[in-house]
Amino acid sequence: MALKMRDRVKETTTTVGTGAYTLGGAATGFRAFSAVLTNGNTCYYVCTDGVNWETGLGTYTYSINGHQLARTSIYASSNSGSAVNWSAGTRDIFQSYPAEGLLFTANNLSELSGTRTLVLANLGLLPGSQSGGANGQVVRLSSANAWVAASRTDTVDQLVGLMFRQGDAYWPPGSVITGLSGLTAGAVYYLSTSGAITTVAPTPSGSLRRVVIGKAISTTALLFWPGTPITG
Repeated sequence: MALKMRDRVKETTTTVGTGAYTLGGAATGFRAFSAVLTNGNTCYYVCTDGVNWETGLGTYTYSINGHQLARTSIYASSNSGSAVNWSAGTRDIFQSYPAEGLLFTANNLSELSGTRTLVLANLGLLPGSQSGGANGQVVRLSSANAWVAASRTDTVDQLVGLMFRQGDAYWPPGSVITGLSGLTAGAVYYLSTSGAITTVAPTPSGSLRRVVIGKAISTTALLFWPGTPITG
């Protein structure tokens, strides 16, 4: 399902309760959701009656029940972040980008701290529907679709797709990881058995693999570029 955001999309809805919104037609001077979305598309929306409100990710569908926008994810609302239980009445529903997804770069991406998971996912730093692993460690995807600490004793196939967890972000290969400490500029770093990094290259054997993680470009920054595990 594709995410589609377009200008001047606004309708009314009289949906009661917490279910999918039934769309009632475009407001004067605006377009209907059906004019810019097809079945299965998603979009960010706001619904409000002027007092109560809700923002989230909606999934558009058209069936015998009419044009609807399902409440796929609720980001914020006047109901403490939960779906608003609407009573009878008419309210506006329109496309709008949520505050959680806004990215400000004036403070060197400091806005990525906290729970800005929408920004991180859009940047490709936080894999969708996945989490786990320890902060400050190299992680790999487990068979249970969760991120766990990588280890140089992992098999070659397990070490494919390594990421580096830094706070809320999961940085892919090719990233410069900043905010570290104690690195030696110019030194090559390896994966330790605990998922951390080390400058000491382990002695390779049948079950112990030497995995290059990257190279320090300063005492606080690492060019994270995992290499191929080496055996023998």
